[in-house]
Amino acid sequence: MRDIYSHADEVIVWLGESTPTKRAAMKLLRTASQHERPTSCFLQDIENLSLPSQQKLVFSLFNNDYFRRAWIIQEIAVASKLRIFCGSDSTSWEVAVACLTAWKETHSPNYQRPGILDPFDIVLGGNQVSIISPPPRNGRITLLNRVAELDSNRRAVAGRNPMALSTLLQVHWLALATDPRDRIFALLGVSRDCQEMKIDYKLSTWDVFLRALRHLVEDRGDLDMLICATGHRYRYYLLYAAPTAVVRPKCPSWMPAFYWMNSYDMWERCHEDPYKYTGAARPFSASKGYCARATIVEHPQSRMDMILGQGLHRATLTAVGVIIGELEAPLIYISTRSVTSLLPTSKLERYAKPKPTWLDGRILEKFGLPSDLSEWIQVIRIAFSYVVSLPLYRGQDPWVVAEPFWRTLVWNRTEQGDEAPDEWSSVFRVIIGGPEHIPPDYAPVTAEGTSLKPSERATAYVTPFLRAFAKLRETEHELHVSSVGPCMTRSGAASKESICIFLGCSVPVIVRPSRTLNPNRKDVKFVGTAYVHTFMYGSIAGLIETGVVETATFAIS
Repeated sequence: MRDIYSHADEVIVWLGESTPTKRAAMKLLRTASQHERPTSCFLQDIENLSLPSQQKLVFSLFNNDYFRRAWIIQEIAVASKLRIFCGSDSTSWEVAVACLTAWKETHSPNYQRPGILDPFDIVLGGNQVSIISPPPRNGRITLLNRVAELDSNRRAVAGRNPMALSTLLQVHWLALATDPRDRIFALLGVSRDCQEMKIDYKLSTWDVFLRALRHLVEDRGDLDMLICATGHRYRYYLLYAAPTAVVRPKCPSWMPAFYWMNSYDMWERCHEDPYKYTGAARPFSASKGYCARATIVEHPQSRMDMILGQGLHRATLTAVGVIIGELEAPLIYISTRSVTSLLPTSKLERYAKPKPTWLDGRILEKFGLPSDLSEWIQVIRIAFSYVVSLPLYRGQDPWVVAEPFWRTLVWNRTEQGDEAPDEWSSVFRVIIGGPEHIPPDYAPVTAEGTSLKPSERATAYVTPFLRAFAKLRETEHELHVSSVGPCMTRSGAASKESICIFLGCSVPVIVRPSRTLNPNRKDVKFVGTAYVHTFMYGSIAGLIETGVVETATFAIS
């Protein structure tokens, strides 16, 4: 199949019969194709049109299920020349991509938050891995991004630097395919690292996916697939996505979400990991270059499994890792609807502080922040007061304790994806202690050149930090106290669960101990990923090499 498209003189992208709206879109493309820089032409045209008109022109062309099909990933990637046809109108692939680029540049706030790529733009096992992402809320936007993904893959293949299978799986795991096995098979021809895998329709869907996962884990030593595992949320698949009432919960907790891939609704309800920043922050590397020492062991179906029906599969992921700590108590629950304290009422009353009067809702909105942000800050202030009172930090300078706390709140990232600056320690001091902690030389002015009012000055000073934190409200997660400091986890993690670093995984994970039958290993269930600031950049490597900590074998079921 790859050879057919790679040797063709030209490959046609057929978007169906023309309509008046599509003809207008194609006319826009043809006009721009005559310019030396089509993107600049599109920018000018888009700015001169009303938003509804833009949507009709752009979405009519790109809002097409053609771009979601699994096999067109390979067709577009390897074609020497691509041309898009809509009815009798046609244009080059490059001009269409230029139109999409212009749309993103002009209206990016309408479809994604600044500084973050869409969750489909994940690069696992690469150099930009993070923790949690919100699901896409707009199907049309997802399809627009889809074109960009296809073009990115096309450029990678043309540059003789094709993507790894792990990356392709993450980018394209919701591709449309009548046969779910094609979601793997369609990627083999454009992947750089799975030439030994062959297309074999004699294999079951489970066997095909298991073979792909074994390639990642055992051949490449890559455990970053855990970032996309369903973990403790596997029960949601029983409620929302399983074709029968008994099948999905029997799948292992470590299984990545792309094994199911049945519907957009499933993504929206269940998939929250991960996202990739577009900035210049250091990539997370919790295991610091260690390759995974892991295997996948499949267990035969029991007689009861066979009675209940097909699809019940059991497999254990055996991996080497280190337990670095234990969750102790939840502090804050963060979601799109609220930022809520999880401390007991007695502790809330004990550590409560007066609400900051300098944060006014109207001023917050003036700086592009939610008007209820003062409530969030109050929750943060209470949580911090509680943390510094714990035995782990007793006797320490509170402002020294503050640094890992505030860096965890924003995952050590600015809104733009750069690494959080050291100056934010002073910003956090203002959030906790008030405007009197603002440096005296901080003197912002209005657009007219006049000085800001005191409350506006304080709000302006803390705004970059609050924007970074506010962005995370789009995801559902929790801040916990742990034996190794503040720990951000997916919602649903519980006290007494272990924080681990598996060799070959870029981030720490939470595991739930289960019954151990083998004294030489630890039997666990996978819960989700975590952010623990002290261990995000490879400090565990030195502890392993000096013998301070010992590795252990975990059996994840």
